[in-house]
Amino acid sequence: MIEQPVIGSTDRRTSMQILLIEDNGGDATLVKLGFKDTAPTATISWQTTAEAGLRALEKYHDLYDLILLDLNLPKMSGAQFVAHVATRPETGKIPIMILSSSPASQVVGAPHGDRPLGYITKPSDLAGYRSIAKYLHDCWTADEWTESGEIKVRFKRFD
Repeated sequence: MIEQPVIGSTDRRTSMQILLIEDNGGDATLVKLGFKDTAPTATISWQTTAEAGLRALEKYHDLYDLILLDLNLPKMSGAQFVAHVATRPETGKIPIMILSSSPASQVVGAPHGDRPLGYITKPSDLAGYRSIAKYLHDCWTADEWTESGEIKVRFKRFD
């Protein structure tokens, strides 16, 4: 089932719409709690497979502000998802942040164009997820995707 993002009179600059693609319920809960504590206006649409994430993008691509993606997913991997999304003009410049315990070197099929692609290592506790949520919300609010001094993030803009 595709979870619909919040649609309505919400100001897009104060209400971040996130597509979370994560097969581990515990990790998804920590992401949601991290945002609830640091960016309570953010809305998270959670999908458990890359295929479900693609279906959500097909239906709601113009509503998402950020894709948070795990690499190790059943069937289609996160790296395959990135490669597939890179070929789709309708996803525009939606930033993709990979949140995974896998090495960043597993990211293949990097997107082309002006789409930010970052990699953040999954933390081991809720405080780490809060830091990540704050960092992502601050980048989105400023509309500037940069590296962070407080959390380990590898970031690249592909040209």
